[in-house]
Amino acid sequence: MVYWYSMQNLRWKYWSLVAFVLFCNLFFFQAIGSFGLSLFLLGLLPFVLVIFWNKSNYTKLLPSLAIFTGFELFLFLSITSRAQGFVQFILFFSSFTIGTLLVYLLASKQTFVRSFLELFESPIKLGLGYLYSAWQVKFKFPEIGQQKYPWLKSVKPIATGLLISIPILFILINLFSSADPIYGSYVKRVFAIDLEWFFSERIVLRAIISLALGAFFLPFLGIKIAQSIPFLSRMVYGKTRELTQEMTIVMSLVAITLASFLTVQWQYIFVSVPKETDLHQFGVQTYSEYVQRGFFELILISLVLYALIWIGLVTIRIAGERKGALLRWVQILVLGEFGIFVASIFRRIYLYQLHHGWSLVRLYGGFFLLGITFFAITLLLRHFYQKRWVMVEGIGVLILLTLFSLFNAEQFIATTHPPTVNNRIDYVYLSRMSADGTVGWQKAFASANTVLAKNYQSAINHDDRRAIFYAGVIVNELLARHDRLAKQYASESEWLAYKKAVLTEFSNEHRLVVSELMAAVAAERMSLAPDYGKTNSSSMLETTLEFQKKLDEALMNFPEKQSNYKQTNIFLTINAPMYPQFGVAPCALPDILLTFTSGPIYYPYSPNYTHACERSFYRFNEAKITDIYETGLSKLFRINFADQNAYQFLQSEIPYQNLLQLSQRYFSLRQQILAQPDGERSVDVDISFQTPFL
Repeated sequence: MVYWYSMQNLRWKYWSLVAFVLFCNLFFFQAIGSFGLSLFLLGLLPFVLVIFWNKSNYTKLLPSLAIFTGFELFLFLSITSRAQGFVQFILFFSSFTIGTLLVYLLASKQTFVRSFLELFESPIKLGLGYLYSAWQVKFKFPEIGQQKYPWLKSVKPIATGLLISIPILFILINLFSSADPIYGSYVKRVFAIDLEWFFSERIVLRAIISLALGAFFLPFLGIKIAQSIPFLSRMVYGKTRELTQEMTIVMSLVAITLASFLTVQWQYIFVSVPKETDLHQFGVQTYSEYVQRGFFELILISLVLYALIWIGLVTIRIAGERKGALLRWVQILVLGEFGIFVASIFRRIYLYQLHHGWSLVRLYGGFFLLGITFFAITLLLRHFYQKRWVMVEGIGVLILLTLFSLFNAEQFIATTHPPTVNNRIDYVYLSRMSADGTVGWQKAFASANTVLAKNYQSAINHDDRRAIFYAGVIVNELLARHDRLAKQYASESEWLAYKKAVLTEFSNEHRLVVSELMAAVAAERMSLAPDYGKTNSSSMLETTLEFQKKLDEALMNFPEKQSNYKQTNIFLTINAPMYPQFGVAPCALPDILLTFTSGPIYYPYSPNYTHACERSFYRFNEAKITDIYETGLSKLFRINFADQNAYQFLQSEIPYQNLLQLSQRYFSLRQQILAQPDGERSVDVDISFQTPFL
């Protein structure tokens, strides 16, 4: 409580809190994307620096502040320039972690954490410091404020009453204005405000959220963490006291177990000629399958081994040089085996890409192994030199994060060694990449174009059917990418032109089905003449013609700009395929027509799954322009530079007009396949659609 009363620059801290809460109002009720998240974090950084401002303290912490602040700015920029979801998550998590560590250092007035264990306990100590500061704000700060400013006691009920009355009066005025337009017009003239605009902006909710944010961040103005011995260190050192013999036995058995594993896999991992003939007896068909198995388990094992070696090191330091001599040599032996073990995982990654090409799992797993290797080296050095290795490890982590953020894994995969399945490049994998892998999109588009451009005169064979199906999935993926990016980065006129072209193609496909239905109705009437009555097909034809008329009217009246934001129009939607399947049973006309008006696409577990009946990748949807096409701050906050470049790439290299032509060709070929005999319609899918990070 004394600390709150004697804090320096308290007034500046209050004003910085008010400014930050007002800044946060920009993000309320908006769609937040990469740029919005980076902008928010960028506003949070100076707020943190201001509330902890202390000239003497900042002079001491200047090197750490410069490094942390500079790297935070680099991470903010990286978040807006990368589109891969996993990369964005790691960058955001890293920026949040570094920001938390920065707050901890400022609150504890330390240049850096003193040990590796303190790094892990810093969030806990920061949380406890926040709770203590919040307790002071709740119970002690008002009492101290009233002692210094007695008039606050009389002002408090007035301010509380005003705060409560503002939302009540606002709601009453809006209700009176809705009930009586004359009163509403009078209020608008008096106050010269648009109540409908204020209501749409949720001004009451803004005030409530702003007060909640202010209350949440207020304890940070007085948070202070006392420097003490990390309690994790005290706990670990206390629990491992006099456990030298026990840890020696444990680590010896670990060394034997690890040695047995390395001995068994040595001939299959580190030899130049793999013994594939020996693998069949273990239920493994190929050598590539062997190096692929257990990748995640091996990475988990590396973490377990690292933790055990660390506990052994702590035991050695407690026991002293004499008692811990034997354990030290056992530790060094395990570290040597650990190095060979990590090398074997790297070898598996290399052999996997040799047989199946690169994948995001292997590349990101390789980055993780680099980090494990670096920490294992510092752990080995800790056995010989008692230095402050946490500083070296911190710098190493920053370097590794920099390399991770700059390395475009998807572009690397597409340009070096794309993934293969049965000695064929998996172009579907390339089409499912994010905007970071536009080269993969281009290769996938070229492959689909080649497959669909072929002239299939006779019956389409097994391999061609599979290639056509994969080409359809690629076209669907790229159309979904274009639809999402156009909504964000196309101008309003460009977006409406794209939506009109899609609706035109959709209407033409529906018109073809209408022609089929009319022919079916005519044939039905001929068979039932002269008393055919009103059949199911004729009733369906009436509904179908009404829907076609609706599509034609929508095309005639399709907007060229947001002339009326309240008007509802037809804007077709499209989804990227999740679990693609090639339906082999020909569909009845009612099921085909159903796909134009409702039903999901590529969701085989849905009861309405009708993939074999589809004639288009798009689905009917009616909405207002403002419900789909974002403007204002929402459009700004969702900007991602990689996505923006990808949209420009699609416009120049893979225009939607070409994709719509390929889509039409794909559904035509599929109809040709479904017209073949029953045994010549199936498609054997040999790729996985549950790939991590895609």
